[in-house]
Amino acid sequence: FFLIGVDFDSLKGIRSVFEALTEKYKMQLPICYDNSKLNLFDVSAVPRFIWVDNKGIIQAITTDEFLNDENIGRFLEGKFLNLPSLQSQALRDSIQRNFSTSKPFLVKGNGGNDTNFIFRSILTNWDIATPPNPQSFLWPVEGTQLFMSAMDLKALYLTAYADTVATYPLHDDNNYGRFWPQPILETKDSSKFSGEFFTGKNMYAYSSIVPANLASRRNFQHILRNDLSSYFGYQVRFEKRRMPCWLVIASKPARKSLLTKNGPSSHALFQFLNYRIINRPVNDLIIAIWGQNQEKPPFIDETGITQNIDITIPGLITDFELVRAELKKQGILLIKSRRKMKVMIISDPDD
Repeated sequence: FFLIGVDFDSLKGIRSVFEALTEKYKMQLPICYDNSKLNLFDVSAVPRFIWVDNKGIIQAITTDEFLNDENIGRFLEGKFLNLPSLQSQALRDSIQRNFSTSKPFLVKGNGGNDTNFIFRSILTNWDIATPPNPQSFLWPVEGTQLFMSAMDLKALYLTAYADTVATYPLHDDNNYGRFWPQPILETKDSSKFSGEFFTGKNMYAYSSIVPANLASRRNFQHILRNDLSSYFGYQVRFEKRRMPCWLVIASKPARKSLLTKNGPSSHALFQFLNYRIINRPVNDLIIAIWGQNQEKPPFIDETGITQNIDITIPGLITDFELVRAELKKQGILLIKSRRKMKVMIISDPDD
């Protein structure tokens, strides 16, 4: 087998090569130098094999790559050959004309339909025309796409690196009070992490689509980490630090007086003026306090009460000091303190 490089744009070049080989190997082969025949039948590659079945139907047009015992045997037995046919030269020229390596691949038909991919991830500046879909931790993923929008850099890095559980007390599965809810920035310029929702400044949208067998939260986190590292390059590490918090403590009398009288379970907020809990766990009280004070350090339950409670907080629930005073009257103290928590630290890229 001989592989010979020739100039296909020049019949003279092809002729001289073939004549030299004919002389060297004493070949006696018929030859016709005529491009018009190739153009007439739109031949894009040679040798060219046309597979015509016993009914006169062309089953495939291929190169010698598919000329093997298995395919020939199946063909002679009359079995269907699912062989890829050669593209015509006209089609190849059309594809080449309609494709540009300087334009985004698979956008506006450049290289194919916009769904012709196995894996794709996109990071863009968020535009208010796109509905907001922010996350503070990676929610369970439905299907094969992760989509988030109206996310600043803090939220993106938290989603990528933090635990896949809530950092707030609303869900049963959460790390509230054990994981500091915001990353600590050790960067020269922290302004890039300050997003502005109403202007869209420093706000991002992110989409990742993967095959079904890779569509897990951990895989999406891994992909998001790689994408953030590739574009922004910030370093991430975790430490245990003593962080500020509010301890929720119950006096000894309150541990008895607040125990539920076993009425119908309910918790209700009346026009931000009164909050009442009936036959509910202490965590409902933590949620109520956190709900109006989400920017404050975590509220950690150290009441020691394991049974359900009944409690009413009268007055304006949005007034933290008022709520604190009302709770104190009922034997619940909110005390500033510090507790060890897992902290995510973001630092500048290595030079």
